[in-house]
Amino acid sequence: MGPHRRGHCPRGHGPLQAATLLGKTVAHCQSCKGLWLSQPVFREFLAMQARSVLEGGESTPSKAVSLPRTSMMSARALCPECGNVMTRRVYGSFSGILIDICERHGVWLDDNELRAIMRHIVIAGPDFARQLLEGR
Repeated sequence: MGPHRRGHCPRGHGPLQAATLLGKTVAHCQSCKGLWLSQPVFREFLAMQARSVLEGGESTPSKAVSLPRTSMMSARALCPECGNVMTRRVYGSFSGILIDICERHGVWLDDNELRAIMRHIVIAGPDFARQLLEGR
């Protein structure tokens, strides 16, 4: 991976492009299909899905999700804003979905990870959804 370039893909591809997703502005990489979400936007997406689960919507998991290749997940990711190495964490403790987080700026999700997280919220059920909305 080369030197950090502000506004570029954390996986070393070119510049991120602005896009609108669920009414929110996000950045995405056209090469690897990854998404860069600010912390507030990421939390809002999680809350929207949690509310849907509690209201009886999305009661069954969406179509199967293919997660990124292991080689992609093993590369360290640099925050597109500050250039620091992001922390790799498993989302939701038991989901198996690895996400890259810059505590100050946002979350990097590789291709299909947002869909996998939304599916996980559905599978985890109402108790997990309530915890998300309560900020736990």
